[in-house]
Amino acid sequence: MRNKKIEFFDSCPCCGRRLAFYEEHTQTVKNCPCCGAPIRFEADEEECKYRIFADLSGESFCEDGFVVENGVLVRYEGKEEKIATPFGVLMIGEKAFENNRSLKEITVSEGVLYIGTEAFSHAENIRKLTLPSGLSAIGNCAFWNCRRLESIAVPASVRAMGYGLFHGCENLENAELPMEIPYVGGWIYGFCKRLKRAVVPSGRREVDHHDFSESEQIEELVIGRGVQRIHGYMCHLRKLARVYFEDPTGWQTQNTNFGGASNAEDIPERELKNQKKAAQRIKKFSGIQGMCRAEAQDLVMSLDDCLKLWETKD
Repeated sequence: MRNKKIEFFDSCPCCGRRLAFYEEHTQTVKNCPCCGAPIRFEADEEECKYRIFADLSGESFCEDGFVVENGVLVRYEGKEEKIATPFGVLMIGEKAFENNRSLKEITVSEGVLYIGTEAFSHAENIRKLTLPSGLSAIGNCAFWNCRRLESIAVPASVRAMGYGLFHGCENLENAELPMEIPYVGGWIYGFCKRLKRAVVPSGRREVDHHDFSESEQIEELVIGRGVQRIHGYMCHLRKLARVYFEDPTGWQTQNTNFGGASNAEDIPERELKNQKKAAQRIKKFSGIQGMCRAEAQDLVMSLDDCLKLWETKD
């Protein structure tokens, strides 16, 4: 009888994508199939599994409170209120600024390609955070509980964002996201209590109420063309008045008439037809489980299914 192959699971440290893989992939796969980051696999013999790490090659140095190892900013030990990350950094490492209380303004310098899991989590005094134009991926919970963060602009170069990105950013008023991000995790705007306009990029295949938990001030939603299904109850969005679809065709629902704009990047300054009725329907979101146009992709990406894709790219 043939032995069944053991399947392993871990997340990309650069984009947070949950990956499923077999032992043979640990020798052949060199890049994350989601964000393209160089990765390596290391065996954890105690837990009988493999872990995924970023496989970067860069400088190592320690200056002005920054500790950098092989191009990864491991941690910041300074006490400044305003900083710019040093040149030569390729990645902001996991929890590099976690629980920092001194920083109020950060500029992530050009050349940084990845922001790791929980990189700025619980850095509660950060008000302004500037990201580089060449950024490729942002990991899970990167800005989790940055309570005083007021605005942020994610560059168009980003191809993957992990889950819980802005969760707990209570003072976030402006979050600019490009529409065409191939992969976006869930819980995007949870507890963003001052946010009024929320953009859901195409890479978020399914949208549910967890994406907007306790974000009751949202007045306008923009739904990317890649979104396949909207489900869950969103009655807590009491001020929601307008929902636009980047691609409004193909949607089917019995209880909600959203209307929409053909181009979400240039939202027309107009209200929905029959505004009063539409607003009431949108606020209730009753029966929203029936609203879909195709089956959504699985939450776990199989490396086996991605090998041909990478062979084609090479």
